[in-house]
Amino acid sequence: MISLFNKRPEIHLDCFCTEETLFELFPIKYAKDAIPSWFKKIPSSKKLDNTVPFLNVKSSFKHCTGITDLYKQGFIIPLWTDFLIDTTNEGEIFFDVKVGSKKGLVHWDPNNVLGTESEYFTMHKLNSPWHIKTKQSCNMFFTNTFWNTRFPQLQAVNGVIDFKYTHSTNANFILRKEPFRVLFEAGTPFIHIVPLTDAKIVLHQHLETDKTRFTTIPFFRNPVAKLKKLRDKK
Repeated sequence: MISLFNKRPEIHLDCFCTEETLFELFPIKYAKDAIPSWFKKIPSSKKLDNTVPFLNVKSSFKHCTGITDLYKQGFIIPLWTDFLIDTTNEGEIFFDVKVGSKKGLVHWDPNNVLGTESEYFTMHKLNSPWHIKTKQSCNMFFTNTFWNTRFPQLQAVNGVIDFKYTHSTNANFILRKEPFRVLFEAGTPFIHIVPLTDAKIVLHQHLETDKTRFTTIPFFRNPVAKLKKLRDKK
């Protein structure tokens, strides 16, 4: 709980992007700057067929604090490439990516990721060009942008991350097992990261030309993060 007489604490996040074009065109945004346009257009109130004075007006969905408060929290990582998904009745899935991205952007191994193949979904991963670092430990809720999504076929899955120890923002996502063809456009809000704290988030965005700076050996990455957490808790 933050005292009314104390300055709100801040958590500073350094956000590094390894692709110059993406850094310029699709920067990370505060969530308050990514409120869906359709939500903004909703009338604040609606007149009812009621002859009783002062009772013939009802507040609209636009006053739902569950949504308005959500967009006061955290920040949004937009989709960093045009992303085409084409599935068939036979269950085949085809991916295509644009904006100079490599096809290695997508990893598809549903049996390995899910443990056992789901009857309804397959799980995949998008490699993000963004890495985030901070000196302050704070758990953050990594989730999808449900209210910004026009197509429910693509949803990032939930998780918790602490950017003091883990810096990548790669996104696991699920696809429904049904035939469809959808083009997801670069710049579309994709990942919403919500701090699990009352502290104010301050973003600092940087272009990082050295792509090896954040390269880690997968086998060692998680154990090292866990050891750092244990050390800091002592």
